[in-house]
Amino acid sequence: MTEYACAMVHAQRLGLERGTLAGFLGAAPGGLKGVVHAERRLRREESGKGTSPHEAQHDTPREALARAELSARLRTVSPRPFDDLDAAGDEFTLVIAQRMPSGEVMMVGEVGGDVDLLARAAKRLLP
Repeated sequence: MTEYACAMVHAQRLGLERGTLAGFLGAAPGGLKGVVHAERRLRREESGKGTSPHEAQHDTPREALARAELSARLRTVSPRPFDDLDAAGDEFTLVIAQRMPSGEVMMVGEVGGDVDLLARAAKRLLP
């Protein structure tokens, strides 16, 4: 029951539609166990506990699932040039970009005002 509840939380985090969890679990690398592992790993990261060196070196089920789900959803957003960014705003912001088949990099959107998200992203950039 605990693992199923954890998988439901993970599905909610990914924004899965109602009634799609069974198919999601069936297609997920590692099935229910893989999704539970991914959600628990994400919770550790969010709490600041980080990941083990083994996990950091390999594509986790969460990363594979999130990449597939998010990529499909992000492709529905029309990319725009970076010039469309508003000049006003916080000094630091996150921008989601998409590499187009032509090689051009376009902006999908800006994620501003989320200090925790910015801090997690900055930790990946900084040595």
